[in-house]
Formats: sequence, C-alpha cells, structure tokens
Amino acid sequence: MLARLATAKKETKDLNQNAPIITRPLLFLIPSAHAVDYVHCEAIRAVIARNSIQRQEAYKDANGSFKTKKVREKYGKDCYKFDYGTKDYKDCNAFQDKVWENFKEEGYAYRKSLLTPYNKIETRAQKDFKKKGCYWF
Repeated sequence: MLARLATAKKETKDLNQNAPIITRPLLFLIPSAHAVDYVHCEAIRAVIARNSIQRQEAYKDANGSFKTKKVREKYGKDCYKFDYGTKDYKDCNAFQDKVWENFKEEGYAYRKSLLTPYNKIETRAQKDFKKKGCYWF
C-alpha cells in the first residue's frame, strides 16, 4: 500500500513538473493584442451608433432645409422676413407648404445628397468592424 502511495505521489510530481512545459506554449496561442482589438471594436461600435443618430437628425433637418432652400430660390429670403399678413407673406407660406408636393423628386435627391456622408461613414465603419473580427452583443 505504501509503495502504491509513493508511486502515485511520484507520478503526480512528474505531471506537475511537466505541466508548466505544456502550458507555456499554449500561452503563446492567446494573442496579447487581442485586448486592443476589443477596444477598437468598441470604438467602431460607438462610431456606428453616433453616426446613426446623426444621420437620423440630418434626415429630419433635410425636410425643413429643402423647403427653406426652395423658398429662398423663389423669394430671395425666408417667409418670416415678410411683413405678417401681407400678400407676399401669404404667398410665401402657401408656396412653402406645397414645396414637397411640387418638388418631390428634387427633394429626395437633395435629402440623399445630405445623407451621403453618413452612408459613407456607415459603410466604412461596418467594413472595419468585420475586418477586425468584431461582433455585436
């Protein structure tokens, strides 16, 4: 019995001495720069989220800015700069209310041109996100 116990202790001691030799090469398989990739992934994810919010705001603002653009093209100034109640003021407001109905295709093109920078940022960020091997939670 004592002989088996001594043999078992010796085998355990041999395994413990060999264990660091086996685990050392495994440590090299874990890239130390992988933590930096997670930081990059989080930064890219933040860019995507912020860009999405800014694109939504630009989309909302594009409707009003297109109206303003068309009013300024026709009248040379904004409607509120006309004296309240005058014929020019009423005509300007009536025109402004119908801008999207009358210039729908031009309005869509204008809005698309305003959103193009945001779409480019989105495409590039998504590409970088995939290239880094990032994933969504």
